[in-house]
Amino acid sequence: MPRLVAIHYSPWSEKARWALDHHAINYREVAYLPMLGTPLLRLQMRRLTGKVTVPVLFIDDQAIADSYEIARYVDRVGMGTPLFPVDAAQEVARWNALSEQACHAGRALATTRTATDDEALQEAVPSQIPWPLRGTMGKVGVRYLVNKYALNETDENGHRQSAREVLQALDQAVEGRDTVLDQFSFADIAMAAALQLLWPVSDDHIRLGRHTRRCFTDETLVAEFPNLGPWRDRLYANHRGRF
Repeated sequence: MPRLVAIHYSPWSEKARWALDHHAINYREVAYLPMLGTPLLRLQMRRLTGKVTVPVLFIDDQAIADSYEIARYVDRVGMGTPLFPVDAAQEVARWNALSEQACHAGRALATTRTATDDEALQEAVPSQIPWPLRGTMGKVGVRYLVNKYALNETDENGHRQSAREVLQALDQAVEGRDTVLDQFSFADIAMAAALQLLWPVSDDHIRLGRHTRRCFTDETLVAEFPNLGPWRDRLYANHRGRF
């Protein structure tokens, strides 16, 4: 059975999960712990140097990294309607690139807020870690993410503007319609997932701790784009888990 190594709250992991579920692929999800899970993932991917990130889909001896490549793969072998329509492949790729921009900006904003929130830091640590150590472990984990992704913690306005540019494009594209393109596609999955680190989806779909949800939410952008959360929620209601 295919294995998806993923982080449950990550928008990149959600993009891959949604594509797998859309195509009715039977798989087992394996939780990845940033920093702690890296050595094992390197061994499994046979990549002892360089950066390794999740999601990664393992099929037999093959490891497919990157949510976009996972989605392209399952689009070829799965049962659901195509997520990459032939006549819109370039547009889907463009929207995925915009999604990546928003995800990176959202990660920087969420990580910066989490770094100064003791309660969110404790929530970020696996439950098996003793409570007195959770705050310290949370701070170590945040520093790991900051260093791994070279996050600029002092440029909050720059990160927000980067996300804003994407949300403006999305807001215009879905005005008066339910999908980014003329049909449901990976463009919708990518953009819905991109909101996760800016305006998280409900716990019915991705469960978050109360303090983590607060740190993931950018109130400024939520206020500027009030239609995008409801658009994302409709997309989940109509297409998440449907094959």
